[in-house]
Formats: sequence, structure tokens, C-alpha cells
Amino acid sequence: FLFHGSLKDEVLQISSTQRMTAYGRKQLMRAVVLIGNEGGYVGVGVGKAAETRDAIEEAIIDAKKNLVRIPLGCGSWECGCGKPHSLTQTISAGNGSTKITIKPAPRGVGIVAGEVSRKVLQKAGIKDAWTFAKGRTRNILNTVLATIHALDSLNKLKKGA
Repeated sequence: FLFHGSLKDEVLQISSTQRMTAYGRKQLMRAVVLIGNEGGYVGVGVGKAAETRDAIEEAIIDAKKNLVRIPLGCGSWECGCGKPHSLTQTISAGNGSTKITIKPAPRGVGIVAGEVSRKVLQKAGIKDAWTFAKGRTRNILNTVLATIHALDSLNKLKKGA
């Protein structure tokens, strides 16, 4: 396996979910976990289980299945250093009501983003970027998924004229 030992995980959210059954309420724990190697790979996973620890383990397995490779570069017209510290171009995507735009920034700016988007970009290995988020960004899962969909859109660009 390519990343054995180099992937670091971080639990972003743990919440309880409930459903009604014929015998009463059934409670499950939901965990949202972010993994990345800070070198161009990032993934997010969601796991549900009766116990918190089991939900986290299930979310880590799910995140490893959903790894995304991000091509790093220097897309800022202000910088032009050619080193892979930012994105290659401006990208945007959404999930649910949350929409995010990520722009490449010159070296030394850092990641100008909300708390959740910053964690995703740091796990991906991006050091400089500007982000703009709209919608209900309090929903952690939608914000993470919107950020990852935006990063994954770099892989789906058409080449050529």
C-alpha cells in the first residue's frame, strides 16, 4: 500500500443520531474523519456505530476508500515561483447548501479559510490559498465534502484547447 504509515487522521465531528423502532429509540454515534498525508492526498469518511470508538474506526476505513489526489502547484500570478505550495488554478464546488471557492495564493500568505476548510487544505499539503464559502457552513460534513469536491475537480479538467 502506497501510504502505509504516512496517513494522519483527525476526527472532525462526533454526533449522535436516533431512529424510532418498534421497541423504542435506537441511538447510534456518527463520526466524520479526515485523513491525509500532507503531500497531495486527502480523504473524508463517515462511520456510524453504537459505540463512538467503533464509529471512528469505521469512518477511517471509509476515508481510506475515498482518497483523492490533488495536483499541487503555483497558480498565483503574483508569485510565479514554480514550487508546489498552492493550487494550479481557481476551483469551486458545493455540497448541499454549502458552496466553496478556493483560489491559489502567493507564497507566505498561508491558508485564509474557515476552521474546517483549513484542516482539509492542510491535510492535503496546501500551504497557501484563499477560500470563500457560502451557505450553511456550520454543517461540518457538507463543508468538508464541498472542499474535497472542489479539490477533486482539478483531476477532472479537460486537457487541450
